[in-house]
Amino acid sequence: MKRYISIVLLFIRKRAWWRWSDTMTRKDMYSPEIPRKMKSGKSILMVALCGLIVGTIFATNWVKVEMKCPICKTTNEFSFLQSWGSYVTAGSLAQLQYINWLEVTSSSLYTCKKCKYSAFMWDFFIKERRTLRTIRSALRKLELPATNYSDCITKKLESAEQAYKIYKHNDYDFWCRFYKIKGYHYARIGNVKQAEAERLKALEIAENLLKIPSNYYRRKELLFITSSMKFFTNQYNEAIKDIDLALSLIYSNPGIDTIRSSSLDSYFTRQLENLRDLTKKHIEVIEIIGISRTDATNYYAIKEKVNPPTLEIEKITDLEQAKQILGDMVIWCNSIDDIQPDDNGDIVFKITFRNGKEYFGASKEGDVWYVEDDTRSFYAYYPQEDILILKDRYSERSFNLTTGEESVGNPSDFIFSPSQKRKLSRHNIFGMHNTYFIQEIIDEQYQRTFPLSNEFYENESFRIRYILDAFWENDVILYFIIEEQNWKLYYKVILE
Repeated sequence: MKRYISIVLLFIRKRAWWRWSDTMTRKDMYSPEIPRKMKSGKSILMVALCGLIVGTIFATNWVKVEMKCPICKTTNEFSFLQSWGSYVTAGSLAQLQYINWLEVTSSSLYTCKKCKYSAFMWDFFIKERRTLRTIRSALRKLELPATNYSDCITKKLESAEQAYKIYKHNDYDFWCRFYKIKGYHYARIGNVKQAEAERLKALEIAENLLKIPSNYYRRKELLFITSSMKFFTNQYNEAIKDIDLALSLIYSNPGIDTIRSSSLDSYFTRQLENLRDLTKKHIEVIEIIGISRTDATNYYAIKEKVNPPTLEIEKITDLEQAKQILGDMVIWCNSIDDIQPDDNGDIVFKITFRNGKEYFGASKEGDVWYVEDDTRSFYAYYPQEDILILKDRYSERSFNLTTGEESVGNPSDFIFSPSQKRKLSRHNIFGMHNTYFIQEIIDEQYQRTFPLSNEFYENESFRIRYILDAFWENDVILYFIIEEQNWKLYYKVILE
């Protein structure tokens, strides 16, 4: 019991409230002080005392506290980590990028509402006067995107980057970590391009750190970073090389005790093995009914060689112009209850296709026609394709006016093969779900010949949510990119 009391007294005296689990490789451990003026200072110490005695704190708890900005002295309300459980870890994707659990939450990044100074909570309270003067002077000249603490974390990271560059320009370990964090958060919001750019910055710094002789004992750690960044930028073969080399090494830090050094070595080994398994899955070429997986290098090399042209398809979005072209083929109405044909309406009452087939956008109950809602409103007409697009509340409806076929896709999304014999098409349902299929000219009309989404799901066990990019190498080979759990996957389709 005396041992626990002495630990608590040490905690109170030094006011150190956390230490990074994965920055133990550095001698200058982060240990920011608790601000003096806090609404719940006693509760923090009481929770810490209970946690130390019991051995575990059972929940992660953030509290609102008032803190003065060190730059402009403005009082801000920030979230402060009152307690955390021993079980708390970052998600598996963050761990594979060597990012800890506090760095994945927006609450840990503070932004002053007045001067816009942004920094992580462990860096926010700067005491060194010269550094404060430098930051204060430089901030006035900067245009910072983040305006307050509640802004999204990517905005705050952009502001923090400008602030950190004022006084941390030579701290390469810091910048390697910072760009990894930026890449992680940009990927989470779906900005794949920016995420890749940030991760490539981290990769370049880590590779330069590997060249420094004094970092020889850190090679396993640094190779973990390089292999991770290569994996998340789709350089799978290069990532495997770094992983295999890292697993052949032992991490031994002369600046810490043997037990902690061994623990870190085990941690790196475990994460590297997980990363290796994941990378090998991406490298494998999985043959599935005409579909195989490829990689980014091959994809872009072939695309550059082919240089696929961009086809401009005439699109009419003006309703009056479309009505003049379509004439009596489409009868319109302008009400959804007890409807009557009206040339001034934008809701489709009836379509008579060129082959004589008919489509009714309304239902009849007794002598009354009605539609359930405005699900047949005009969106666009493509005269070259003779395709009419209607929009409803949730999705698109597409009609080939020549054949009477429905769900033929939006021509704006078509990807044509070089001779235009085939095309990749997309049908959108409920604004979220996309169905992809390949059409081929048969009897002078495009007809569905390959249900890409169905075949893909049957063999890969997950669905194509959205195709990010696609092109045809020739009339029988199609390449496309999808994103799955923030990873880009590259595929090749070979048709008969």
